[in-house]
Amino acid sequence: TALEYFERSPFFDTNSNNTALRVRGLNPADEAALRTGLMDRLEFALAETHEPHLYVVRKQQRISSAAGRAAISSYYYILGHERYTYQAPTLHAVVNARLRRAMHHVRAGFNRFKDDIGPLPRSLIEHSKQQEAKQQLQREGSLIAAMDLEGGDAAAAAAKPVAVPEVLSTSEQEYWEKTDNIIMHVLRRYPLPRLPKSKAEEDKAKQQQQQAQQQRQQQQQQQQQAQQQQQAQAAAQQQHQRANS
Repeated sequence: TALEYFERSPFFDTNSNNTALRVRGLNPADEAALRTGLMDRLEFALAETHEPHLYVVRKQQRISSAAGRAAISSYYYILGHERYTYQAPTLHAVVNARLRRAMHHVRAGFNRFKDDIGPLPRSLIEHSKQQEAKQQLQREGSLIAAMDLEGGDAAAAAAKPVAVPEVLSTSEQEYWEKTDNIIMHVLRRYPLPRLPKSKAEEDKAKQQQQQAQQQRQQQQQQQQQAQQQQQAQAAAQQQHQRANS
């Protein structure tokens, strides 16, 4: 039987009531025989049977000889034709495993997010360096223009910046395209949450809905009036034709 096979597993306790019953020549699979065992001693009983693939064994502490008066401590199940025996996990172990798995996915998501936005700070730093180089070029151009100026106020010419054409180089265009692609990729994967509307916006939306509904009603009324006029004209024409005939 399933209990006899379970007795060969490492989960079986030889000091249990099952061993004592077998010594006395009784069958431990019989619930009535188990109730005759010693109190406060472990025993193993067959809880469920789904032949030939599943057998569930419960480990319990006998409290009273009455039926059902036993404290269950764990469950074991025997699976398959090979009859492998496993201990069922506790609720704490199941919840702990699910939480660990959830935390693993959360960490993986943050790591992917970090990898996605990793190139962005470098692009921003390079862009700031390019802007500083442009500003330095403007200052140098202003000083050269002030030195070459013949007559007039040199200080005013130096204070006036020289216009530098905003022409991006190939490397700058690549940096900006990469930055735009990174931002758009991040926004596609992690869209921004919609902010709740303020009371003024909700009131405005309600007013717009009411106005649209009124316009639809007016259009329906106008269509009905036009249909009534057409029907009246058609009736008048028919009466006129009958009178002439």
